[in-house]
Order: sequence, then structure tokens, then C-alpha cells
Amino acid sequence: SGGSSEKFVALQRAKDILLNTTTTTDDSDSDDHGVNHFFHPLSVTLDDLYNGRVSNIVISRAVVDNDGTSTSQVKDVLRVIIEPGSFHRDQLVFTGMSDEVVGETVTGDVILNMKQLPHPSFARAGNDLLQVVEVYLIDALTSANQHQVHHMDGRTLQCHLPVPPRNAV
Repeated sequence: SGGSSEKFVALQRAKDILLNTTTTTDDSDSDDHGVNHFFHPLSVTLDDLYNGRVSNIVISRAVVDNDGTSTSQVKDVLRVIIEPGSFHRDQLVFTGMSDEVVGETVTGDVILNMKQLPHPSFARAGNDLLQVVEVYLIDALTSANQHQVHHMDGRTLQCHLPVPPRNAV
């Protein structure tokens, strides 16, 4: 029923808030060598993480002009490849794609931090997908012990629910 799905999504959102996984701010940070890296959240669905996804992101960044004394803004396209089986908080690193700085020889990286969005019916625990299924008592106690799961990869799976022994109360 719809109530279970809504509760599941609400619980997932609450967990995300507690774990501070819904942050959407850009951040710039320098490493031990003074190189500035640009961090940006990338919202992805559980389907994207499970099946993989390829997309393009257009960024605007500063590049040092030929004279070496000034910068100008250019647009670049980053090809974002999310590998099947990727995880929440995985990072995609685009080496040398941050803003160039006059007088610096090393350019920082653009780092995309994957942030998993809540899924309406599945949750992930490590490499496992979990789904909460509402089973009516009459179905659990009788032979109606099958449930169809519509998987994220397009398959429909028949799940057999355990039937309690006849002498169980």
C-alpha cells in the first residue's frame, strides 16, 4: 500500500538529515601543496548507482590567458560516468579542471561528491538492495505466499514468503 512507501521515504529522509547527507553547497579547499580543488555535490538516484549512468555537465572556469597575467572564463564539458555499483559519497575526480590561477603551475581538481537521493521503494545496505513489503496476515498464513518485486534493472522477481508451521500461533 502507499502508506508503507511513504513511511519508508520519510524514514530515509530523516536518516539523510541525521547523517548530513543532503548538503548542497559548493566548497573549495586547498591541499597540502596549496592547490585549490573545487568540490560540488552531485545528486544521484539509487537507480543511477545501481545501473550506472553517463551524462555531461557544463562548467565555467577561469583559465590563464596566453600572456600569463590574467584569466578569462571558459565553458568546459565534463563527461560524468557513474559506474554500476557505485556508492553514496563516492567521488568523481576531474584532474586539473578547477580554476587556473595566474602564477600557479598546478591546477586543482573538480571533485563531484555523489549524494544518493531517497528511493520510493528500495534502500541500500552495502551491496544489498532492501525493500519493505506489506504482507497481510491472511496471506502469510495461507498459500498466497508469493510477492512480485519490480527490480530497478527492469526484471520482475517472484519472491516466496515463508509460511509459518501449522502449529504456530
